Amino acid sequence: MKISPEELHTLETIKSDEYSLDKTTPYDKDSYLKILCYAKYLQIALILVFFIIGCVITPVAFETGNNQEINTFWLLTVLLGAHLFSLFLWLMFQLKKPVPTASETTWFTDLLKRAVNLTGAHNQSFQCYVRLHFSQATGRWYLGRVVHSAWMGYLIGGLLSALLFLMTHQVTFVWETTLLTATDFQSLTKLIGTLPSLIGIPTPSVEDIATSQINSTFQSDETRKTWAVWILSCVFIYGVMVRLLCTVICHVLYRKKRNDLWQQLVQSRPKTYHSTREIIDENHHDTAVSRTNITPLDALSVADFPSDSSYFLFEWSRVAPSIVASNNAIVPLNDSVAQQHYLEDSNNDRIIVIDAEASPDRGSLRFMRNADSVTRSFYLHGNRFAHAWSQALQENGIAAEKVARMKDQSEDSL
Repeated sequence: MKISPEELHTLETIKSDEYSLDKTTPYDKDSYLKILCYAKYLQIALILVFFIIGCVITPVAFETGNNQEINTFWLLTVLLGAHLFSLFLWLMFQLKKPVPTASETTWFTDLLKRAVNLTGAHNQSFQCYVRLHFSQATGRWYLGRVVHSAWMGYLIGGLLSALLFLMTHQVTFVWETTLLTATDFQSLTKLIGTLPSLIGIPTPSVEDIATSQINSTFQSDETRKTWAVWILSCVFIYGVMVRLLCTVICHVLYRKKRNDLWQQLVQSRPKTYHSTREIIDENHHDTAVSRTNITPLDALSVADFPSDSSYFLFEWSRVAPSIVASNNAIVPLNDSVAQQHYLEDSNNDRIIVIDAEASPDRGSLRFMRNADSVTRSFYLHGNRFAHAWSQALQENGIAAEKVARMKDQSEDSL
């Protein structure tokens, strides 16, 4: 499992606020990746538990005794009742419950934190995960997706268990009532069978309903089969399909709200950076240059790239630029060990390629400043934070002629 580039960029952005990671180390990123994996495994475990519960509980609804008779609508109530009731409660909570904040805990985050504590994962990484996935309305739709997918597992388990039971047992479907009439049952059956009939599932006829009343003398195999298929189709449509639809809706809304949240976090960080230069490195004012002396970025084309230099991709999380990917001397600088080796090497004919789709932070700029003396050039690939990177590098004492924006082959062809 990998951290998406958008999530990695947002994670880097919030590292200097109240949920910050104290140090930019491989351990922090590995710890965050572990939490992502645990969250995924926890969701899968919940679905499997509900699936097993559905498989175990459903046969109880088919208890027939010696007469092998099953009350049709009571069976539907048992199979779908808990599901529909929980769905109703969820809808009520959505209407009444306020939007959660990142500091609030939920039953899911509580379970996840227990698992995280057992493995010794970094607690601040966990706080970052909660903020990125449970702040604002994001957490509401995240939990909705978990709940609906778990119930879908329960219903699939129940449906398969019911199918297996009906394939291995011959039962008689009956109905009985004290207050309702046969006409009421016919109307109810027709109403419930509206959606199954749209996909070709036949609704039990008036004759099927009449011969299924309790104490009737005869029920044909065809009538029993009609009732069995109709009941299974009702469980599938009103149970599995409804939960699947809710899961998809929650997933789409979760992704939308999550992306909006991440965009807000990323956009809020550059404003802080531009307004307060101490956020880059408060201990190195003497090497910074005036903002009025910032030199605009030069854009290099493919032909400008030195072929005799070694290229180093700094904390790279996406596909390497095509011109760099064709170079044999490529070294990633994605951890503190590689960065330390880079600084210890006196060879100064090297080029660092920076992912300008991610915003600059204090740790990254500290490394760039230390690497200035052993680096030929700093290339910025991407447009999102290219200006912020150029300004930050020059403010940290790196000569303007050593900083340029890297245009890929696709840009040269335009």
